[in-house]
Amino acid sequence: MKRGVKMSFMNIIEQVLEHNPRYLFIGSTARDSEKISLLPNRFINNELAMSILVTDEEICEQIINKFDGEIPTIFADTESKQDINIYQKALTMVKNSELLPYKPNDMTVEATDILINNIYGKDIYGKRILVLGTGNIAVKISLRLAERNCKVFIKGRNSLKVSNIVTVLNSILPRYSSNKVEAFEENINQLDTLISFVSAERVISSELLLHMKDNAYVVDGGINNLSEDAISNSFDKKLQFIRLDTRIGLPFVEAFSNSVNSEFFKEVIGKKIIEGIDCVSGGIIGNRGDIILDKIEFPTQIVGIANGIGGLLNEREYSAKNWQQLSTIKKSILYSK
Repeated sequence: MKRGVKMSFMNIIEQVLEHNPRYLFIGSTARDSEKISLLPNRFINNELAMSILVTDEEICEQIINKFDGEIPTIFADTESKQDINIYQKALTMVKNSELLPYKPNDMTVEATDILINNIYGKDIYGKRILVLGTGNIAVKISLRLAERNCKVFIKGRNSLKVSNIVTVLNSILPRYSSNKVEAFEENINQLDTLISFVSAERVISSELLLHMKDNAYVVDGGINNLSEDAISNSFDKKLQFIRLDTRIGLPFVEAFSNSVNSEFFKEVIGKKIIEGIDCVSGGIIGNRGDIILDKIEFPTQIVGIANGIGGLLNEREYSAKNWQQLSTIKKSILYSK
């Protein structure tokens, strides 16, 4: 998440009211930060979304009180990065706006994953990637890239923690993953990418960048993780320095927002009795003999007959009653068109 613009409480209130956004994000950060700050504007479904970062409980309450009912949809951070539970407060205080939970860290992971895939495309397999950091985002992106069969190395201040993370990630990777995660060692070189997610500033030194290939990518996913000497002393390697822009991950949030009131939950998933016959759809596990449809409202296709444990009966298992019910439902669907 980008660092917010330092503004007074009243200035931020005025900015939000002036722009009248469709969406408001209220989030926090694990870093030492201002009590309140305004993040860059975003757009969801082509409509304005504004973001406020808060680290103070009282200010959080004031923000919620001020914008409840003023802004149609409020996204509240569910991640506990400070001694403040933003979502719990929003849950009890938001009465007139639509309230949706969101996880900024997951949006950052999505943005990073999309960025790396955009850089390498079909050539991502086997890329040697160093992840600097052992926090939530660093671990998640390490797993994501290892699952894509990148060769991932992890570096952190606590060697025991690094070792534990490496063990856990390798234990949950698919069995046949050809590239296992490793702890970074000083003899590891020819890295294609460095991704940094640490809370401290200026932690990427020019010495660390000596392990990179020429023309490699350095992605600052934290804030000010690069040191001045790292940039100035690396011109001969022609490294590509990128400050992660989390807006890359906005489609992830957009998809979640759209799914809340999705037609899937209104028309696809559910149970219904049609012509006296129990029918299910949308992943509902029916009882043995229930007819499974493509959607519960206005069905167009019969998927099969439920076996009672989440699958389908084989036609060899159909009883005379099953065949009769299938015929009845088929006629019902045809007549309803």
